[in-house]
Amino acid sequence: MTTYTRNTLSGSLAPVNNELEKIEVSLREKLDRNPSVAQNNEMLDDLDMNSNRIINYPDAVNDSDLITKGQVASLAPVQSVDGQTGNVLSKVQSVNGQTGNVSIPTKIQIDNGVVFDNISEMKSSSLGVGQLVKCKRYYAGGELVEGLVYEVQATATVDGYIDHANANGTFATLILGKSISVKQAGAIGDGIADDTLAIQATIDYAEDFGGSSQVQVDFPVVFIPTGRYLSTGILIPSQINIEGSGRTSSVLLLEKNSISLIKKKYPAVATANIAIRNLGLAPDNPVVNLPTGQRLFDARGFTKSLFDNITINWCGGCDGVSSDNAPYTGSSNWYLTFNHCFVERLASWPAGGSGWVIGSDDSVFQQSTTWTWTGGRTSGAGNGNCFNFKGCSTMNLFGHTTEGGSVFIGSNSGDRLTRAVIFYSCYAEAVSDFEFRTSANICGVFGGRITGVTVVNNGTNTTLLLETTIVLPVDNTGTSSFSLEQAGSRYPKVKSLGATDPAWQFESSTGDQSEIIGGGDVTNRAFRFFANNATTGIAELGTNTFRPATTDTMTLGEASRRWNDLHISDSVFAQGSQGVTGDFVLTGGGTLSVKGGIVISYTP
Repeated sequence: MTTYTRNTLSGSLAPVNNELEKIEVSLREKLDRNPSVAQNNEMLDDLDMNSNRIINYPDAVNDSDLITKGQVASLAPVQSVDGQTGNVLSKVQSVNGQTGNVSIPTKIQIDNGVVFDNISEMKSSSLGVGQLVKCKRYYAGGELVEGLVYEVQATATVDGYIDHANANGTFATLILGKSISVKQAGAIGDGIADDTLAIQATIDYAEDFGGSSQVQVDFPVVFIPTGRYLSTGILIPSQINIEGSGRTSSVLLLEKNSISLIKKKYPAVATANIAIRNLGLAPDNPVVNLPTGQRLFDARGFTKSLFDNITINWCGGCDGVSSDNAPYTGSSNWYLTFNHCFVERLASWPAGGSGWVIGSDDSVFQQSTTWTWTGGRTSGAGNGNCFNFKGCSTMNLFGHTTEGGSVFIGSNSGDRLTRAVIFYSCYAEAVSDFEFRTSANICGVFGGRITGVTVVNNGTNTTLLLETTIVLPVDNTGTSSFSLEQAGSRYPKVKSLGATDPAWQFESSTGDQSEIIGGGDVTNRAFRFFANNATTGIAELGTNTFRPATTDTMTLGEASRRWNDLHISDSVFAQGSQGVTGDFVLTGGGTLSVKGGIVISYTP
């Protein structure tokens, strides 16, 4: 295009020159996006100069996509806003630091879908069957929530939390896959509002979605984002996964007048094959509310399930995990696994309570069995019962830490034994008690460390392998065992724990035996050797006697080392006595006479 250059003309051409100058100014103003004089600017008024459309841009789908002037003009009016229809002119408090009236369309038509600000606005609108509907947030003025996308249907069963009934008789059903957030059902998570029904709605949805699959990774997931969710209790069915953002960031709070925070859903059916991860459980403000009779996780009736990276904050009046007094009907309580779980009482919270109450010592109730712990910690903060195992069996703790509370294995009452509660490489510090009670059977501690308290063993067949104590059972009746303990600073002490049995018995490959006796006739046989498969005694040592065990042993062994080289016959040496009197027969003949402990004659 040739550039126009204005010349300076005079004479009769001057008027022509003036007209050309006007043309030049007009063209400049038309092409200027910001005109210097107050006049219409076609490029500023229109979105573009190509029939009001933006070249190479697809139709808008998302809120931030570009739209054309024609699309803006075709906005559908709302039915009524303050008695007016059309685009809403609302006053906002602040937009980029400015206040005033801002034109905000209530909804934008995008590919047969509609975007609303919140659920209430959607429900009050007239929507056609088949439309796709999106809401930015659940509550007006609330936080933005992802995934609030609905399909409008003619008929549906709605709960008012996940799915909704619209004003014109249609229904908006949430479009979901295998996971759902409690925020999509209206949970707030501020620790004040009661979120029970919203959370339960998501769990019920997951249950309906789950079907009968036995593969846990295929189970639907209920997601609990960061927040503190007050609840009167959540009912858990089988075959779902519940996941939080972290065991200290996503916390369920038990309302002060409620009994259990987590429990099974159906009274007559056990809850099986679930997983709960990255979640915290706690009572609501226990310092003020002073709970009584509460339990955070009612484990009765849970089976074949996993709990991973969980924090449970218990206190006096609110136990952590409890499975005591479970009825037999629908209360299978087997095969539970706790990985990296922290069950702790905070020092400032009410004293007392129990972190774990597992099983019942009365056989009229269901037995808890086969639970496993890996890592994690249980703490009573100096005042509480960390573990109370009673009437349960096969409890295996690997690398678990226990601090600041008591540990009781078994009970001293009831008709059910507590069997096979085993601590493997665990650590216990500053515990007030660590006691195997009378009903404990075949329990023990293998490795690890227990400091600050002496292990009390009143159980049967208890095995202890500790730094300063080894206790091993020697039969399956619980009537005989021995301990090897540190005596003083250096020497081990072997002690019989049976009434009439030896503390230690040695046996060779040919059956020769010797034993150290801790009970029975200790006056005459505290230390006894046997030969010939325990049929012939070699020697025995008692408080008053050191002698061949039988007459036959006088001729055993090499000639130079036989017992009959020198033996005690009719008289004995009394320990610590100076008054022994008697005649002693010598090998090869002869008599040694002793009186008052002094040799007075020798007859060859």
